[in-house]
Amino acid sequence: MEAQLPETWSEGIEIGCGTGKFTERLGISRGVEPSEPMSQLAQDRGISVDHGTAEDLPLTTNEIDLAALLGVIGYVNDLEMVFSELARVVSPDGHAIVPFCGQMVLFAELYDTAAGQEAYPDTLDWKETYPLEMAKKATWRDVEAVVSELQSVGFTEITTVKTLTQPIETAIETVESPSKGHDDGSWIVVHARRE
Repeated sequence: MEAQLPETWSEGIEIGCGTGKFTERLGISRGVEPSEPMSQLAQDRGISVDHGTAEDLPLTTNEIDLAALLGVIGYVNDLEMVFSELARVVSPDGHAIVPFCGQMVLFAELYDTAAGQEAYPDTLDWKETYPLEMAKKATWRDVEAVVSELQSVGFTEITTVKTLTQPIETAIETVESPSKGHDDGSWIVVHARRE
């Protein structure tokens, strides 16, 4: 994610900030979160949290110049509404960072299989697996569809980086630096600038 952050911004927010772990890591001091328990955990980290959803952001028009949606687009029903809201709140020349698990990739297939079988394979020695409850709820997104939707609401200069390109057994034991593009990565980070 850090590889796609703009060099500077003045007012950033993580939409769907959860516990605030990544909000804090990215140097963002504000979040939007629908879950009260998660909001409290983020506030305990010093994050200022507004209660709301990605489809109905509690922000004014052009209020921020950086919005991050870490994994959020896999858990929304109306992607068009989410990106319309994103375009409304991000100021002209502002930035959106949209990391997500791609569709039809190794990790999406693993999560879907594990969710269907109610367990990860015994052969996979993974200390911190992705929660099955989350995998069951996820909609993995097609990168080209995400890019197209961002363009349709006024975002330009779209770039992507990818990680988790190695076999799963290797990927869960290594930290892979991001590389440009998206065709063979399971985790994609899109950066877009608003016109």
